[in-house]
Amino acid sequence: MRIRKKKSLLIGLTMLVLLALLIFGGLKFFGALITDGEEHEVPDASKKTLVFNIDQGFGNGIVVNNDQVGLQRILDAIKPLKTRYRVLVVLNPMVKNKENLQAVLDTLAANDMPFLLDAVSSDVETLGSCTMDTFNAPADPYHGVAASVDELAGYKSKYGDEFAGLRIFEVFGQDFTIRAVKTTDPDWALHCWKIPDGRFFQSSIIEPYLAFAKQNGMFVQWSDAHWYALHSWDGPQAENERQLSDWTAKYPGMVTVTYANNEVGKPDDRIGNWQTAVQSFVDQGAAGYGLSDQSWNCESSDEEDCPASYMIDWALSGLGQGASFVQLEPSWYFFQLPKGIFTSSDYTASPKWENRGYPTESFTALYDALMQNASWPASGNLTATDVTESSATLNWTAASNASYFKVYRDGAELATVNWSTASFQAMDLKPESNRAVRQQRRGRQEAAVGDGSVPEQVGKDNGSIADGVLDQSRLKTGESL
Repeated sequence: MRIRKKKSLLIGLTMLVLLALLIFGGLKFFGALITDGEEHEVPDASKKTLVFNIDQGFGNGIVVNNDQVGLQRILDAIKPLKTRYRVLVVLNPMVKNKENLQAVLDTLAANDMPFLLDAVSSDVETLGSCTMDTFNAPADPYHGVAASVDELAGYKSKYGDEFAGLRIFEVFGQDFTIRAVKTTDPDWALHCWKIPDGRFFQSSIIEPYLAFAKQNGMFVQWSDAHWYALHSWDGPQAENERQLSDWTAKYPGMVTVTYANNEVGKPDDRIGNWQTAVQSFVDQGAAGYGLSDQSWNCESSDEEDCPASYMIDWALSGLGQGASFVQLEPSWYFFQLPKGIFTSSDYTASPKWENRGYPTESFTALYDALMQNASWPASGNLTATDVTESSATLNWTAASNASYFKVYRDGAELATVNWSTASFQAMDLKPESNRAVRQQRRGRQEAAVGDGSVPEQVGKDNGSIADGVLDQSRLKTGESL
């Protein structure tokens, strides 16, 4: 791998250590670290997180059937992603057969695969409460509690850091659903649901799990499709989110607030602005914001038939819009597993499922998209238009396989620009102030446009620095290209 210097050009605006750091696969300082010409894996602390849902508690799931063969194949498929991502799995612990659950957790630990467990989840009511006579035993189906704090404490004691976090899953959406069932839409509920007398969302029930996570140095994924910023007609939801804001302030740096794209009827409208629903929680103390990428509400009538491009676009959109966390489901979309059902079914002996756990074509496509190197085109260049005494619009040739760009001014990050955009309006510029501009092409992680210095932490080198930055060596305020 080589880094070849190119000549620097001057631009007569204060502006910028210009253009954009190109983030490959949406990951900053992620993947490979190059310091002396050698490639090293970057520590997990520098990586963004991918989480694969492997079991929600269905009767034909991995845990109920203790499917060690399918589980190992899944783990073998996702392990290579660890070179560039922090990779985890999530599963629901509400199953009745705790020996099977612990056997699955043992396998995760033996494979050095950290995991999250659902603590409070809509699945507990919609699925768990309907299967309590057979294979599930949730702690409190009326309020979505999968397992008691004491049970989780036992797993933490046994598995240590491998038990990395908890998930609070769609409690806002289910709270709205229960309110609707009790008032205007009783047909939304299955007859087997355990409908609470009061609200589904109960802060006194949820907070002990947050305190447990804080006490044990764990993180929490708070995932939902129902957010007040997107549904401002729902007054009680505003109250719910005030409580969440209080918790992110009380437990700072612990909760990643996540938008789930299974919002009924809206995903395609949200792909460019979903982060507006959750981003503000970071200012209140959340560790970050993320995206739950699901095939349930794809335009296809069946989640299994959702085009891989749809899921990939969402994943790259998530990374491109600043998500530190992308969670993916359902399991049978990414891996060869039976579609989840509400009855017990042991598929492991069926010849139909002899390849169970192996990746589907959709997983392979996602994997390639997440691991593919980005590159600047050989003829790429950077131009400035609409130049005034205090502003200019920067335009650049888009790079392939990039999920977003970063714009820098004097070495400091100024803005993140979506992967589908190749321009940025620079404001508050000062006349007659020069800055050196250089454009580089880097692989996977960063293609930097900087002030003449090469970032020490970058991703895999994918080629030399790209040619052509500006058409002129100087640009004075008020002049156009």
